[in-house]
Amino acid sequence: MPRIRIVHTSSSESGQIYVPLVNGVLGVATVLLAIGFGSSSHLAAAYGIAVSTTMVITTILLFFVMRDCWRIQAPVAFAVTAFFMVVDLVFFGANLLKVEQGGWLPLAIAAALFVVMVSWRRGRQHLFTRLGVDEEPIKDFVARADKQGLHRIPGTAVFLSPLQVDTPYLLRRLADRTGVLRENVLIVTVLTTDLPRVPAAQRLTMREIAPGFYRVLVHYGFMQTPHVPVALRLAQEAGYNIDVEDAVFFLGRVTLVPAEKVAGMPMWMKKLFSLMSHNAQTAADFYNLPPDQVIELGIQLEI
Repeated sequence: MPRIRIVHTSSSESGQIYVPLVNGVLGVATVLLAIGFGSSSHLAAAYGIAVSTTMVITTILLFFVMRDCWRIQAPVAFAVTAFFMVVDLVFFGANLLKVEQGGWLPLAIAAALFVVMVSWRRGRQHLFTRLGVDEEPIKDFVARADKQGLHRIPGTAVFLSPLQVDTPYLLRRLADRTGVLRENVLIVTVLTTDLPRVPAAQRLTMREIAPGFYRVLVHYGFMQTPHVPVALRLAQEAGYNIDVEDAVFFLGRVTLVPAEKVAGMPMWMKKLFSLMSHNAQTAADFYNLPPDQVIELGIQLEI
């Protein structure tokens, strides 16, 4: 899904979350359903489809839990799952007869959510492929920059990249268009682990990949809120000559242009992904970047 605010409510289970936006949408939808159907008896068909489908999905997931988590042999897991599945399918089949009486509603909602999630997942994969199609090793980039007479000015530039690549697209684009870069360039990727919290001592992994160019991995637990400026101060404490207070954070605001000539996704899915990307929470807000130190560069990219 696009970036939205998530509140983790458990320090032991990463899946126990509270999403304010979703909760608000559910509240409004509940009121509209009550008004639209008028009574609980009219909602019975929709409720039956929702419950019986959930039972079928849960039984399918039980097979994988038994096989992968409990290490039960696959034939035994399949036999147990099949027993419950027969019962669940009987209820599910009976409720399918009530699709026209309101059972279509949970199926329509499920289909809409599935389309949104698949479109976002495929769109992100397609976007990363487009951005990395001409990926350039950092040593080649530095050699080319030196040959072109790239001017280095004092200060620190931070490029946030979702991909662990040496030379992000935005860095190459800025260097090619302006011919200027800061003396220290940090290429930062934020990673979320399966642990609830990552200690500050293990927060930062930093290495110099070329003179003045650093690859930085910032690790957070699923209960923690990313705060990149605070994390980068650990680099100062480690002895790196990084001035976080005067650093400039470069972000790319990618304007996606759906194009028929670019293969990989149906046109309707490209348009949906473009709409979701436009309305997603900005990286500056998500990573708690200081507004007066952020420079956004607009990029138009055909997908």
